Amino acid sequence: MRGVCARRASSMAKKMLEPNVTVGMSLTGALTPAGLGGSCVVPLIKNGFVDWIVSTGANLYHDTLFSIGKSLHQGDPFLDDRLLRKEGVIRIYDILFDYSVLLDTDEFFRFRHPEREFQRKWGTAEIAPSSW
Repeated sequence: MRGVCARRASSMAKKMLEPNVTVGMSLTGALTPAGLGGSCVVPLIKNGFVDWIVSTGANLYHDTLFSIGKSLHQGDPFLDDRLLRKEGVIRIYDILFDYSVLLDTDEFFRFRHPEREFQRKWGTAEIAPSSW
């Protein structure tokens, strides 16, 4: 006898594959740095399994990083963060990249939005829809 999780997954898959069904996906966590965007999410979109996506800003930011030609590298999650900081290396668990990658990505957004109000340091909370 199949377990509860297997039955629910099967039921959900059947409902998703019915005609004229709209399927949404919610993304959180560091999916893009881990490579799950290109290996999992993109194929789902290209093959018509996902109609819309809601994502955290971090995933969108990291996706931009890849789209402008920046790279991330797999490393060891147990590296000494003090040494990494001295070397200007950012670590997301076992993903490593140079601090300049963040600066270059920020510059990309400043260039795309040359309006004066975007040319300052600010946090994502300031651009949340509730503040518009």
